[in-house]
Amino acid sequence: MQITPSMQCDIALAQSTNRWFSIPAYQLRLSIGCGVVIFDMVVICIASAFFLFRFPIGQALIPNIEAQFLFAVFYLVFAITARAFHFDKLLHFRKSASSVVLPIFYALLTIFAIKFVLHREIVNVFSMVFATGALLTIAALSLRMAVRSLIGKNSQSNLFDNVLVVDSVQVQVPAGFRTIDAHARGLEPDPDNPLMRHWAADSLQHADRVVIACNAERCERWAQFLSGSQSEIRFYVPNASGLGIFSTGTIQHDIFLKPKIALNPDQRCLKRIFDICGAIILLFLFIPLMLLTGLLVKLDHPGPMIFEQVRIGRGNRLFPLYKFRSLKTKSTDFSGQKSVTQSDDRMTSIGKFIRATSIDELPQLLNVLRGEMSLVGPRPHALASQAENQLFWEIDQDYWRRHAIKPGMTGLAQIRGFRGATDERVDLVNRLKSDMDYLRDWSIWRDIYILAATPFVLIHKNAY
Repeated sequence: MQITPSMQCDIALAQSTNRWFSIPAYQLRLSIGCGVVIFDMVVICIASAFFLFRFPIGQALIPNIEAQFLFAVFYLVFAITARAFHFDKLLHFRKSASSVVLPIFYALLTIFAIKFVLHREIVNVFSMVFATGALLTIAALSLRMAVRSLIGKNSQSNLFDNVLVVDSVQVQVPAGFRTIDAHARGLEPDPDNPLMRHWAADSLQHADRVVIACNAERCERWAQFLSGSQSEIRFYVPNASGLGIFSTGTIQHDIFLKPKIALNPDQRCLKRIFDICGAIILLFLFIPLMLLTGLLVKLDHPGPMIFEQVRIGRGNRLFPLYKFRSLKTKSTDFSGQKSVTQSDDRMTSIGKFIRATSIDELPQLLNVLRGEMSLVGPRPHALASQAENQLFWEIDQDYWRRHAIKPGMTGLAQIRGFRGATDERVDLVNRLKSDMDYLRDWSIWRDIYILAATPFVLIHKNAY
């Protein structure tokens, strides 16, 4: 299947909807949250500078600067913990106010406790920090009132991306929705077509809510087709009374299917920060080895230094994965239909070594920085990957659910020893089980543990 011009038109529509300043909804929400963080930090800095230099306290200057800095750090930590900058909180002033006042109180209490335990002079120091906290409270609450007023009930549709997919039924499009006519655009919920899944994922990228308006018999097919999606999925079925979970009524009140294993926005943000910091550090450490490996690959056998292969990423979107080329140029398998075996004569001399030591995977640090992969996650597979002459998704339809998170350079399956060729069904089943275990119990500490354990499994009997 080819991506048609009409599909490309829908993808463009998904990426440039008519919103404030033509900014996609998720970016606008993120910008508002980041703006609030910056505002609070600027207020602390201005208040600190004003009180420090307007009312100098001689030798107490350094302790006061130290206390103001600690106040800013503790406030930021407590505010992030309370999700004070989360867009859902900013929509409701009472929740937003409590998520500001309490972190300020806890930060002041922590400063007081530290100074008291260290037996330092706390009267002048604490009074100045308290004044900064009071000013921050007034400024922060004023900003949040302004943000809440700016958003307003009539403008919230600009801040959420709602998509209505119409599949051969008559439905009145609600305000705030962009529409995709599945039949007119050639969108067919074919669970066994990865290219169709890719187009759907690209068209629905960053959608907060996807409503599928279809006949009752198509609901299960759409639900399977959109498995692995990050979006909230709802169904609107005209005249569907008595069908259990697929109820009648307005689109806004239909029962919906929400992904249970997808990370929430806070978790995705934390994981992304971890990926960027980790990838930069690892690139700095391994850049000499990568340059040497690239040179040896070029000298060993004619052909490109980097091998690109299309893999399945988060939300079933396709992306180019980078590896050092380890196979002879004429033997390159771009589809991934034939797994590399231990005595495979397609491998070059240097290719055998870099595959056995996993050095060939290092260019994927670039995929991490590009946002296509994560340091830790389910390993991405090629489109034609097979086990016992069956495509992976033909063995288990839950296979697509593993794509609810970004693929990783390493993962739980790898440190459990499930790597190498997938000759038998059990090879895939074991990896899929590990991937689902990772998704269900994700935490940043588990990512750190998996990264720390990875060097001990780089040399493995199945690494070839």
